[in-house]
This record gives sequence, structure tokens and C-alpha cells, in this order.
Amino acid sequence: MAVSDARTWYKILGLCAFNLFVSWLLLGIIDPEPRHRLSTIEVFACVVMPAIFFYLRTDWRPLCCGASLLGIAVVAVFTYSVLHEGSHVLGLYALGSAPTKAQLIPRYWKGEFTTGAFVASKPLEGWLGAIPGLAPYIKDVIFALVGAWILHKRNFKSAFLAGLAYVILCLVPLFDVVNNYSIMLFLGEVPGNDFYGTALRWGPRWTHVVGVAFSVIVFAACACVLFFQKKRPSP
Repeated sequence: MAVSDARTWYKILGLCAFNLFVSWLLLGIIDPEPRHRLSTIEVFACVVMPAIFFYLRTDWRPLCCGASLLGIAVVAVFTYSVLHEGSHVLGLYALGSAPTKAQLIPRYWKGEFTTGAFVASKPLEGWLGAIPGLAPYIKDVIFALVGAWILHKRNFKSAFLAGLAYVILCLVPLFDVVNNYSIMLFLGEVPGNDFYGTALRWGPRWTHVVGVAFSVIVFAACACVLFFQKKRPSP
């Protein structure tokens, strides 16, 4: 299944860019809310497409890769909120505080896949009060660096485990950082957005520094695995 022809990659990337553009236009008809449209596009751009590219560079059979992607998607959906909101909770405890109310798992049985999970707490004083809000993105940086190191050091023989490590440790953190930072960057004052909450405490300048730095680090870790990994996972 491995794709190595440079001309083939240009065609694949061009097709992906076209599909993202068309998807943005179609989403405007289905759901005109810019925040939802942006998040949906970023799921495809930051998670789905890089995961497909990851498998295109391996020698596993297409059926094996497709089945692995389906399983990985289920794991990613059901772990995202727990890891994200759980990081907020850990950030609060690290500062000697605690949540007043928390819902780490959305009520999937009620159709809440993108909403329903939250962490509430008393306002914290000083500049350190922004740390619990940034805790998920600190986690994302750590996950991405550890994931890139693991995939560099270990040659996975399982298509599912290799893809799982790349998606959960690298690509989902990439989406998490880019999605939340881009919402503040492009949509401005969005209540509940973690980077907007940081801007209220640290000011826009330092918030942009953190957002860009975290995005670049996680993107670099993902790109290193995708394009510069010497030991490609193989059967």
C-alpha cells in the first residue's frame, strides 16, 4: 500500500485541499455556525487526513488499514473529552484548588458528542489562574513529543497499535490545540474558549505567543512522524 511517488503525493494533497474547501461550503448550508464548521474542517485536516497519509506510507493491506482507522476513531471519540477535561481538573489540583462541578464524559446516550463535558471552579487569582485553562494544551505538547519519540524508537507490527499511537498521542493533540486556539484567533470573544479565558488574564499578546508556540511544537512532532520517520511501521 505504500505510496512513494512524489507526483502521487502532490495529487493526493491537492485533492484533499479541494475536498476541504468544498466541505467548508457545504457545511455552511448544513450548519452555518462558524465555530462548528471550523471544528469539523479541522477534524478532517488535523486528524483524518494525516492518519490516512500515515497508512499510505506503510505496507499494510488497505482492508487492514481501514478497519484500524474505524477502531481508532471510536477510541478517539470516547477518550477526547476525558483527557481534555481531566487535564483541567489536574491543573486545578496542581494549584491547590479543586473543581466545584465536573462532567468529564459527555452524555453520549443523549447524542452529546461535542458538548456536555465541562469543569467548573472558583476563579483563581493572579496569572497562575490561567494554568488550569491551559492544562489540556500542556498535556497535548507532552503527548505529541512522547508520541513522536515512541513512534521513532519502536517499529510497530500491528497496524491498529501504530495508528492508535499516532492518532491519540499526536494527531488528536494537534486538533485540540489548533481548534481551540483558532476559535479565539478567528472568532474572537467566544465564552468558554480556553485561550480566550487566558487572554483575559495574560492579555492577547502572550496568549498568541502560547497558542502559536504550542501549535508549532505539536505540528512539528506530527510532521516528523509523517515525513521524516526512518522506521516506517510495517507488517
